[in-house]
Amino acid sequence: MWRTQGSVLGPLLFVIYSADVTKITAGHGVSIHAHAYDMQTYASCAAADQETATDRILACVANVDSWMSSNRLKLNDEKTEFIWLGMRQGIVLLS
Repeated sequence: MWRTQGSVLGPLLFVIYSADVTKITAGHGVSIHAHAYDMQTYASCAAADQETATDRILACVANVDSWMSSNRLKLNDEKTEFIWLGMRQGIVLLS
């Protein structure tokens, strides 16, 4: 699709597309932060529940990737990251 750079259509189309992605993430119990052509999904959990949280986020990313493919969009694998944040005592490494 062609559009003029700086056009008001860009942000509008992004909002329309991101509405479906928000529904997908909500279905997995994952939160989303969307801004300027970028989205971040996140979930918080207790250290004991990290495996469940990991499974939820990975399933969510897989569903978003599938939705994007069906809408002729592409998830940028090079910019997709998984980051754990927490206190050193509370983070348990998964094997």
